Amino acid sequence: MKLLVFSDAHGSEMAAKRLKKVITSLQPDRIVCLGDILHGGYDEGGTELLTLLRKHSNIITAVQGNCDFPSDADDLLFSLPEYAAIVFDGHTCHLSHHQPYVTNFPPGDIVMYGHTHMKKLERVAGVTWLNPGSCCNPRDEGTSYALIENGEAGLYNLDDMSLIKKVEL
Repeated sequence: MKLLVFSDAHGSEMAAKRLKKVITSLQPDRIVCLGDILHGGYDEGGTELLTLLRKHSNIITAVQGNCDFPSDADDLLFSLPEYAAIVFDGHTCHLSHHQPYVTNFPPGDIVMYGHTHMKKLERVAGVTWLNPGSCCNPRDEGTSYALIENGEAGLYNLDDMSLIKKVEL
């Protein structure tokens, strides 16, 4: 089972092209989007990204970012709650756009958030903290996404799909 996680695409056509390549190559079982999907980017257009996400809407779980509108859910064909949780490969995954203020999650849980445009992947007291970074306009060394599979979480470069960092879950 593969879970692809991305955030902060901001309607970028460049991000859409690269995400399409990743999705086509990896064939994930589930996709998580941590907000700021269609609006707020420098090359905002959203058409290619909207088409891509609609195509995979049946396997997408998403949360609303600060640049998203509730009405975007109608266009995207999936809901945009403020928070969500899914169970993937035996791990409860807590999803939000902003880093949660709560820090006492049970060991084995995965906390996923976006917004900062900066990658983060670490385990603290048995809890995995994951920010996949940004699909466009990163505030660190480059565009990125995350992949969870086979008991590991990894951060990957969106341009060439190379591994940046990996941790065991």
